[in-house]
Amino acid sequence: MGEEISSLVKEELRSMRGYSSAVGGLLNYRFSKRIKEQKTKLHIVINYFENQAVDKGWNAGFNKFYPDIPTIGCRGYIPSLQYLCTFPSIIEYNSGILPSTISVIGKGFIDSTREFATILNVENSPAFRFQHVWNESAAKPDSNYFTILVALSIMSEESFNILNLVNEYLKTIGSNNMRFWVKPHPAMSEKELKDGFDNKWPEEFIIIQGLSSEYIPRSDIMISGMSSICLETIALGIPVIVVENLEGLNYNTIPEEIPQDLWRLCRTSDDIKNAIEFYRNRSDGEFIRHKEIGLKIRKDYFEPVTKESVLKLLMLG
Repeated sequence: MGEEISSLVKEELRSMRGYSSAVGGLLNYRFSKRIKEQKTKLHIVINYFENQAVDKGWNAGFNKFYPDIPTIGCRGYIPSLQYLCTFPSIIEYNSGILPSTISVIGKGFIDSTREFATILNVENSPAFRFQHVWNESAAKPDSNYFTILVALSIMSEESFNILNLVNEYLKTIGSNNMRFWVKPHPAMSEKELKDGFDNKWPEEFIIIQGLSSEYIPRSDIMISGMSSICLETIALGIPVIVVENLEGLNYNTIPEEIPQDLWRLCRTSDDIKNAIEFYRNRSDGEFIRHKEIGLKIRKDYFEPVTKESVLKLLMLG
């Protein structure tokens, strides 16, 4: 594109960033070599696959020392479109540093995983971390309140931006029978959360603990940043407001194929207000249609965990 970037490339090559990851990859390679020397017999090799240096070393080793053993790279998460390493290239395939099969948590992720290497063998596997989307729950939103779950990020700047925007919105409408369940990231304590908030902590902001899956079915709407919880919530037919990160890359985890019927991308408190009013004033017909969309998303992106699907993954069925 006519831009000279060689100085940036040289800076990256000369830095020691990622050194520990590179060493981890080399150790994984040596591990496969050592167990081969011990004449260890294997049926199958599975690793949690993000296609980082540690994964490349792991797969390079097992592909070399156990060439006849299937290697499975389990991509057991919802990838962001900007998490580029998780979309393997044809060069990586030809270099022998990829698993023989990449397993994804739903059929909707198969085509995007092959974007840069159509030759890849990509298959469905159980969505272990997301089984809760298939659990039949009797929990429903409390009709006495309009409950909004605010799921915060591991990035503190993003989390406080979300809270400040929601607080600005709250000032314009009053409580109006609304309550906000604030779910901090496990890495952030309640004290850190309140100390980092610029304004007086609103009484409508109720900090909750425990699993998000316990609160999602009891919420009318969820507000979050660029997190996998967004797709989980949409899959239950619950609308999601995604607050755009204006300070850096937006790691959106909602696949491009999913229409914005059940989610809105917002930048300002006015955007949030408009989105909340839109979803709060849905007709019964729209509510039912959104539940049907959620069910389709569930089927496309979250493979149920069953005995048969687990045995298939382990090549025992």
